[in-house]
Amino acid sequence: MMSEKMFIGETTKDGYIIIPPELYGVIGSTFDVYTDEEGRLILRIFQKSQ
Repeated sequence: MMSEKMFIGETTKDGYIIIPPELYGVIGSTFDVYTDEEGRLILRIFQKSQ
């Protein structure tokens, strides 16, 4: 079973994505990145439940 977590991220003026510290341990998981209606960057992470 997969669990889903969502975080609102930020980008720098030159286009780099700022990854929040709470995501450091999940990098490498399956994730999806998109922008919402307000132009915010959304990082949706899918992890296998233990």
